[in-house]
Amino acid sequence: MATGWLAMASVVACDHARVASDTPANRAPAEEQQGFAATLTREGDVWIVHYRFSEPQTALLFDTAHGDYRTSYWTPLDEGVQLENLDGLDGLFFEVPAQEVRLQIRRPSSRVAGTRPFLKFSDNSLAFYSGQLALLTVDSRVAAEALHGDLSLWHGQQPPVFVTFEANGPIVTDRRETPERVTVTAHLGAGPYIYDGPIPVIRTDASIMVVDPGLPEWLRVGVPKNLAAVDEALKGRWQTDIPDAVNLLAWEGPGEEWHNTGRAEGSQIAMSILGTRYLQPNQEVLADLIWFFAHERAHHFQLRPGVPIEEWPLEGAADMMATIVLADLSLIDQRGLQRRYARVQHQCAQELAQGPLDQLQGAHACGELLSLGTLNIIPNHDFFGFWRDLLAGAESQGARVDTSFYLYVLRKEGIDETILAAIQRFTSESHTDPDTATIELLQIFGLEPIYEREAGLQALDIVLPPEQP
Repeated sequence: MATGWLAMASVVACDHARVASDTPANRAPAEEQQGFAATLTREGDVWIVHYRFSEPQTALLFDTAHGDYRTSYWTPLDEGVQLENLDGLDGLFFEVPAQEVRLQIRRPSSRVAGTRPFLKFSDNSLAFYSGQLALLTVDSRVAAEALHGDLSLWHGQQPPVFVTFEANGPIVTDRRETPERVTVTAHLGAGPYIYDGPIPVIRTDASIMVVDPGLPEWLRVGVPKNLAAVDEALKGRWQTDIPDAVNLLAWEGPGEEWHNTGRAEGSQIAMSILGTRYLQPNQEVLADLIWFFAHERAHHFQLRPGVPIEEWPLEGAADMMATIVLADLSLIDQRGLQRRYARVQHQCAQELAQGPLDQLQGAHACGELLSLGTLNIIPNHDFFGFWRDLLAGAESQGARVDTSFYLYVLRKEGIDETILAAIQRFTSESHTDPDTATIELLQIFGLEPIYEREAGLQALDIVLPPEQP
């Protein structure tokens, strides 16, 4: 998940009302799960989903929350089926156990809570969010009501839903191929957008893109060029082949000054933007947009099967990598870096006020501050090389990339024990004065912070890695 380069009005990713992998004790083992099938069809702005279940069902819950979206815009097409919202949880309830059900889905007329169920392009074509079809099993309506909207009390299965969609032309999902018939998986509250509209697909060596033709011309031309450059920069930095990516960028028009929403799902990165600030060429605005894609693209290199990564190193490093890429593309200068890290320091202090870093979710700013410090102390400032070693070591040892393993790899790099002890304290302890804690950390990393209590962080000695030859 990416936070914004500038103070974006909104950047949203991975908003799920879910149990998912965060509570494995509540889930049935994967080998015990059987998938459900679903056929998705479209007639204009109306979509029909036809679920088929391996066993008769009396009640089901949806794995994503979108406020009143489902109860307002979904309609069961079969008798004896109720679609209701119980204390914030959407559910299907059957008068007689059923092995299939059909529902009609209409596009909402206004924004809804959570991940956008549809991505709307300026030509009125749509991308359908398949993750909204993910389901949870529940024994009965009574059992669903007993949750009182709290999924931490839920026990059941999260069977994958294999969603098949067919069109008369190319279909874009999370794969480089664009066939006329696809099957995607909606599972654990996630799934890619499905797009079958008329916008031509742009192809590069490592990516395919659907770029809204209604974008202001400077963005319509500049975004594909810069996203291709992001791929090349990351490929050079990681020194490895680049994974495929599927980028979707929709334009909602001028609207308010600035509002963006984005979501990354596997190899697919989807974003919808609007605002008057996009109408005229503006390097800061372009940098923010490209930074979002670069952050999510960095995850494609970080995430490897069987190598779990704690949130602060995962997200903080992706932030750092995206910033390095912006510098490689000359989209950010030293002044911009100073502004960014003044904001990151302030946000990290706010995060630490909530408790110890290693017990927090969403503490991305502190992860980025630690990544900036790591960049400053490792040999040759080779942050990507450090991450290659980190992932290779975790893969070979079957380890989780958490604070302990992070320190282990830094120790192998010859980093002083005083610095390692400071990182340990910073991540594991509560801080009564978070501002002082962040500034002291920056001092220990040798970043020479200039800080005033009232004015905030004024300057850092930031050294980015040298450009790739």
